[in-house]
Amino acid sequence: MAGLAIWLASESAGYMTGQALVVDGGNSIAEERS
Repeated sequence: MAGLAIWLASESAGYMTGQALVVDGGNSIAEERS
């Protein structure tokens, strides 16, 4: 999460508009297991 905060404070973040950033440690891309 700190990496995202540092990036958002940088000049590179100025190119990003209209996005929702998911910071969940990769849980949203985990495969479902049965």
